[in-house]
Amino acid sequence: MNKRKLKQIVNHYWMNFEKNWIQEKYKWVEVERFQNNWNIDSSDFVNMLKESINESSNLVASRNYFPINEVIKIASHKKEEVKEAFRILFNESIELNERIISFSSSIKELKNSLDYSTTGGSDFRFISTLLFLKFPNKYSIYKYTDLKEFSEELETGIVFIKGRVGSIGKVMTLIQLIRDNLVLWNHPLISDYMQKLKSCDLYYYDEGLLLLAQNVFWYAARTYRDLNNNEKYIVPYVAFGKMSKSKYFPQIGKRGAITDYVKKAKRDSKLGKAGESFVLEYENNKLSRIGKKAKWISQNIGDGLGYDILSYDEEGMQIYIEVKTTKYEENTLFYITAHELHAAKLYGERYFLYRLYKFGTENRIAVYSGEDVEKLCTTPSTYAVLGGYK
Repeated sequence: MNKRKLKQIVNHYWMNFEKNWIQEKYKWVEVERFQNNWNIDSSDFVNMLKESINESSNLVASRNYFPINEVIKIASHKKEEVKEAFRILFNESIELNERIISFSSSIKELKNSLDYSTTGGSDFRFISTLLFLKFPNKYSIYKYTDLKEFSEELETGIVFIKGRVGSIGKVMTLIQLIRDNLVLWNHPLISDYMQKLKSCDLYYYDEGLLLLAQNVFWYAARTYRDLNNNEKYIVPYVAFGKMSKSKYFPQIGKRGAITDYVKKAKRDSKLGKAGESFVLEYENNKLSRIGKKAKWISQNIGDGLGYDILSYDEEGMQIYIEVKTTKYEENTLFYITAHELHAAKLYGERYFLYRLYKFGTENRIAVYSGEDVEKLCTTPSTYAVLGGYK
């Protein structure tokens, strides 16, 4: 698998996680709904189907395609036959391909017996969705075109063949590859995701992270072409930073303003971590030529050392990188801490400030030396004060 491409997709997904969650959280709600309501032995089987599966959910419906309605319609006339079809489909002791073919054939035969001419309810996509709802940590939704293109672009070696029932079983192999790399990287996306799951009882608790990995895939299937063709996203423009000729003077406003500092801190922290992850990927791409790997110090050890990333120059000598990230121009105001200034003085020519700006659009990096950082720090905005002494 091309891990570099995968990490670009994961980072982009993470940067848009809040927005994406609002749009996609219904999936976790629908899985939890199915888990709570499914009971094949229910005395009111038809109503149980309706309660278990939301007929209008994007998971099982689109435009003029409502397969669950077809199954419910059949079940209202052939309840026991539909029950048996589900029993076989969800029987894990039977080989997967056999179960899928059996369910598809059963639904087709039942529709023919009732003179229904529609095709919904027997296709592989719908059947894979049923398996996903029942066993969300074992199966994923099958969408041939998305899977084929994603697998080829990321060089997974997994081959999907249209119309082959065996391809359905391969989907989770791909999803597990994504999950395993998320865990390997200890990606901060995981902690953000788990916080979301704990925030509402309506969400299916995806402890194994496989639904998260599936959503990364679904996200990539919608956006990957744009990501892949947008060279500015993948390869940053890097140049030496420009020293400002003007000095910053803090302005005392005539009017007060209410600031949600907790919300602002969370937003700034997430942007900062995403920027650091981006720079780490950029450095490791360079270092692959000399067999070295950069270390994400602020993530693995913590803040306070005055730099975020420990990397190497072309001669294999250690360099210390502090990352400052904004979404706007290079001259957008940012802050240097006392620890960072001290590190710039301590490491001198081995210290670099990577000023990542226009992040998420053009991804430009302005590089400042340790000496430049000292020159940039002209105006203190806060002071450390010890009180209580006579």
